[in-house]
Amino acid sequence: MAAEKPVLALTMGDPGGVGPETVLKLLGRGAEALEARILVVGDREYLLGVAGALGLPEPPPEAESAEEFRGSEGAAAVVCVGSLGREPRFGGPDAELGAASLAYVDRAVELARDGTADGIVTAPVSKAAVSASHPGFSGHTEYLAEALGAGRVVMMLAGGGLRVGIVTTHVSLKEMLGMLTSEAIREAAVVMDLELRRRFGVKRPRIAVAGVNPHASEAGLFGDEEQRVIAPAIEHLRDAGIDASGPEVADVVFHRQLAGEFDAVLAMYHDQACIAVKTLAFDEGVNVTLGLPVVRTSPDHGTAFGIAGRGVAKESSLAAAVGTAALMCREETGGGEEADGSRDEARP
Repeated sequence: MAAEKPVLALTMGDPGGVGPETVLKLLGRGAEALEARILVVGDREYLLGVAGALGLPEPPPEAESAEEFRGSEGAAAVVCVGSLGREPRFGGPDAELGAASLAYVDRAVELARDGTADGIVTAPVSKAAVSASHPGFSGHTEYLAEALGAGRVVMMLAGGGLRVGIVTTHVSLKEMLGMLTSEAIREAAVVMDLELRRRFGVKRPRIAVAGVNPHASEAGLFGDEEQRVIAPAIEHLRDAGIDASGPEVADVVFHRQLAGEFDAVLAMYHDQACIAVKTLAFDEGVNVTLGLPVVRTSPDHGTAFGIAGRGVAKESSLAAAVGTAALMCREETGGGEEADGSRDEARP
């Protein structure tokens, strides 16, 4: 795969959001600017309507079959799933559009599972819109983990020179403290260690484990989670051969990663990670799901219903997501004995 561009299944996202616009703008850069060959999974007629409404280049042709596209030399094609018509329906959330966006994800999963696509890149969906037809939907990460039969998965944000995994994701701070266990930290760090080796080419990842309290609790002055929960997890990881350090003071650890001390940071909660990455790379941040059997990335932004249909959405984060997915596909080696052994020994 190193000598040729991987094939990526790129979902169109929520049709009422900025997904269709950013997909069209990305493809409008031309094949030479893309690091992968793209199978857009969505609705070509609807994309034609968006292109006409916003003055954007038309979408690529419909693929006669995804399998034939993979064997061809084509740069991009559309795998059509359903039909919403050509009239754009910007804004939302809308239940019908939410159901359509989930159907695109399901088709992309099929393409990755059967080997037609080397990886998946997902444009944003609306949790509220999808939940109207699929109750309990909490996001791409959890849905893809279930659909692909994965175990523990980790959300990692990348951009601005940072790679930051997250132990807990979309929960309140009060809930987060109850979910923060040594087991959860160990599992997340093990997944990060393996995936950094397998899909990012880091031979021996140096993972900084952030504290959760101010000053990493300052020896118990501001809480006991560092001593009671985080430090024992780090000790277990080190015993298993994983280069984990900490608990590190969270307001300093990202600066230290940028200075080259660490290959990645493991944050304890959502905003601890997101604030750092989005400050440095607001328009180029990438969300990576670690622990899936296939590569999956997405832009680090949402549907942006408020600006959908105005022609002002930037495709830079989507382009970064495609580039990151292409890199991961090229780097993937299967982990190796050292990575696999570390993962098994560190498992609780």
